[in-house]
Amino acid sequence: MDDNAGVYYWLARRRDIQEIAWVAVGKPNAIEVLKVKPKSEQLPSNALFLSLGKDGSETPYIISEFYFDMKKRLIERGLDPFLPIIEAKKDLLEVNSVGLFNKSKLILSLTQEETKILNHIMNRENKSAL
Repeated sequence: MDDNAGVYYWLARRRDIQEIAWVAVGKPNAIEVLKVKPKSEQLPSNALFLSLGKDGSETPYIISEFYFDMKKRLIERGLDPFLPIIEAKKDLLEVNSVGLFNKSKLILSLTQEETKILNHIMNRENKSAL
């Protein structure tokens, strides 16, 4: 994180991107996620925007996280970050689980059902039932 401290600071301070900069975990890594070109995608990275932004997807299995909220969770006592896990498949991106972090590393990956329950507990999902 030290190598990119200036970038992290810049992202956190910019008001124009406060609520549009999402963060996620790429599986197997971020480069492989960005290389995926879904057949239905018209614009570069459109699938990511539609999935994380809730504009194209209404599912209890996605918990989106803005950069500013993740940064707050990294520095505040009693709060820990959680990030959606985006898995690169052959021609599609799968987003249906969440990774829970302590302040420095991934400590737990939730299953689909656990992600759904967490989404309900946090009151972020109200369009489905348990």
